[in-house]
Amino acid sequence: MEKISVAANALIDALDEVKNELESMDVPNRMREPYGVFIQSMEFYRQSAEYILSANGILLGYYDGSEDEVDELLNKSERHLIMANKYFGLSLVMHGEMFRLDKGASDESEEYAGNR
Repeated sequence: MEKISVAANALIDALDEVKNELESMDVPNRMREPYGVFIQSMEFYRQSAEYILSANGILLGYYDGSEDEVDELLNKSERHLIMANKYFGLSLVMHGEMFRLDKGASDESEEYAGNR
């Protein structure tokens, strides 16, 4: 059980560090929407880990709580994990579409310039 707390805390710390780095980046306007969706996926992953940490804390006796509260925390964690996966998948699709469009525009420019 202690290993679960250590892992959850490590995940939360890592996600916070990555999020801070990403939020300090200057993102071009055309990338803001897929970027925002990716950041939101990280928020859902982080919240899922927070719920796991709280449930584990109850089970270890660090916090007061009942089995029902543990079950509810685990259910919330699962729901947030599902949402995180959906947002992450959407982010991948959105980034892929954006890069496909960029490549298409680049290919057209090369062709127009006579480089192909």
